[in-house]
Amino acid sequence: MSPQLLRSLRRMEGHHVRVRLEDGSRLDCELVSTARRGATTIWLHDERGTDHFVPVAAIADVREIA
Repeated sequence: MSPQLLRSLRRMEGHHVRVRLEDGSRLDCELVSTARRGATTIWLHDERGTDHFVPVAAIADVREIA
């Protein structure tokens, strides 16, 4: 994980984001937690109440949404 991506993700914790994955899929959800202490995933929570643990390596782009 690049330091720049990590800083961007940490600033968006608790916010609604759109995550575009390398496979072309998208998730619109809340960014709950960013990878820490060697973890390789981020924790996302969608509107249906589902938790997603997404590998950072699978993320193509993350944008904050309103």
